[in-house]
Amino acid sequence: PLVPQTSALTRLRHAPTRIHISYHDLLSNTLTITSISGSGDPLTFQFNFLLLWAIFEINYSHMKGRSIMKLFRALILAIVCSTFLSLPSLADEFGTKEEAAALLERAVAFLRVDKNRALNSFTTGSGGFIQKDLYVFCFNREGTLTAHLNLIGVNIFEVPLTNLRGDQLGEALWNAAQGGETGEVTYKLQRPTTGSDKEFTKTAFVTRVAGQVCGVGYYQPQ
Repeated sequence: PLVPQTSALTRLRHAPTRIHISYHDLLSNTLTITSISGSGDPLTFQFNFLLLWAIFEINYSHMKGRSIMKLFRALILAIVCSTFLSLPSLADEFGTKEEAAALLERAVAFLRVDKNRALNSFTTGSGGFIQKDLYVFCFNREGTLTAHLNLIGVNIFEVPLTNLRGDQLGEALWNAAQGGETGEVTYKLQRPTTGSDKEFTKTAFVTRVAGQVCGVGYYQPQ
């Protein structure tokens, strides 16, 4: 009679003493990899876990004992190294004009699908909505910030900042934003990462979508 085949993961669960790798080992090492990489993103965890799982499924039937342990260690090393190589260097900590435009485009697409989840993701940075020093901000027609790193609830029409022409910043952003199109507002602002009071030139791409004005600002090269 035909005997149903069990997956490699099932065999790992029920035979940890024979091969010295259990399902718990796989899970905990994936958590370790994700932690070392400095990313708490669940997608990063799922990718690392599924990668280990898939390669074990492919190789388990051909390997035993020490060979499996060597494969396991090699996989961990490979994922950790690739993660560190993908991290931005200090020289790349500032977002570019092109990256800001691309981030706003992603934000607009998300808002059209699920406004509440999108605003929450912009504020927390989940889903990759904080990139280097780039982030998404949004405010409603009353001027209340509905998405921002740390200014949720602040009325942008009352913020004592102006654009380069002297217009109040919130009003300038509102007027520049048009549904289906992207406007630009340039102003001066301190750069938090410098630890200095010096103001730098910053430009925000803004657009109007789902009853919100949303934007992404980038610092212009000095």
